[in-house]
Amino acid sequence: SLVNTTVQITTSLSMGNKAGSLDFQIPLVYNEAYNVRFMGIEKLHSFDSCKYEKIVAALGAEFGFSKENIFDPGRPVTRAELLDVHSAAYLDSLEDPSKVAAVCELPPLAWLPRFIVQSRILTPNKFQVRGTMLAGQLALKYGWAINIGGGMHHASWDQGGGWCIFSDIFLSFRALKETRPALKMMIVDLDVHQGNGLGRDKLKLHSDDDVFLLDAFNPNIYPGDEMAMLAINRCVHVTPSSTDESYISDITTAIRQSITSFRPDIIYYNAGTDILEGDPLNGGVRITAEGIRRRDEAVFDLAFTHKVPIAMVLSGGYAKNNASVVAASLSNLVTRFSLLDRAKAVAAV
Repeated sequence: SLVNTTVQITTSLSMGNKAGSLDFQIPLVYNEAYNVRFMGIEKLHSFDSCKYEKIVAALGAEFGFSKENIFDPGRPVTRAELLDVHSAAYLDSLEDPSKVAAVCELPPLAWLPRFIVQSRILTPNKFQVRGTMLAGQLALKYGWAINIGGGMHHASWDQGGGWCIFSDIFLSFRALKETRPALKMMIVDLDVHQGNGLGRDKLKLHSDDDVFLLDAFNPNIYPGDEMAMLAINRCVHVTPSSTDESYISDITTAIRQSITSFRPDIIYYNAGTDILEGDPLNGGVRITAEGIRRRDEAVFDLAFTHKVPIAMVLSGGYAKNNASVVAASLSNLVTRFSLLDRAKAVAAV
């Protein structure tokens, strides 16, 4: 079972056991600090804030890698790095537990001491931001990378919301642009909720010249941000009437046409899985687990076909079986596109 697999591989990861390890690194990014847990308070929100370790456990057990084979962000993002996108006033506001409670939609956090909120909530998120920053670098080197976390698409330069505290995709992209000023990014946001933080950051910090935002979402649920919608270059609506077939057809057409017209240098794929049938926060959208597998495969296929590096982040997903659905889809990507062979070929150069 996934639970037993999690126990086995987590134990070997924490012990640094190299038995059965590959002899090269693969561009998966993860640190144990990604997982948020504190006396069960995190369980008051639908989001499984410990799903990351379950996903890494399942993949490690299936493909025979340990922590030595994947990339570790090593540290949380610093305030100086965050200031590349976020205002000092917003970062200062996060010193107040009540502010973090509002952003994370967990009211009890407001009652906790500041140091606990910082260490148990903000630090895991800061590790995930560094993970997305590293995934951007790795995607340019390997052609692909997956941060087993990140995707905080409701966060923008001066606000957060929906469990999204920091704007990790824009922080990653802007770090890359420091040495590649002409770099063009295409964001493919397939989380069921509008990526309003991404839209607001594009409006504030960039333009259509270097950022293309494709957003596929349910327009009838949170956040309904009209201002942010002005930043969307290609919009696809996902509703309860969407089937696997119609959904995959719509996004495949939109992505293919967008890549052809914009010609990005990198794709950031915000791969939210809250489109899954039974997800409590998706407004009745009912894409199946098989549909998610086919969707992720289609996005990677388009990126590889057009030879555009792709950095994938996990973003939202609130169904009880979310971790196993994500793990199964990532497993399919590894197999379908021979991702381990691709990584070994790069490592050998």
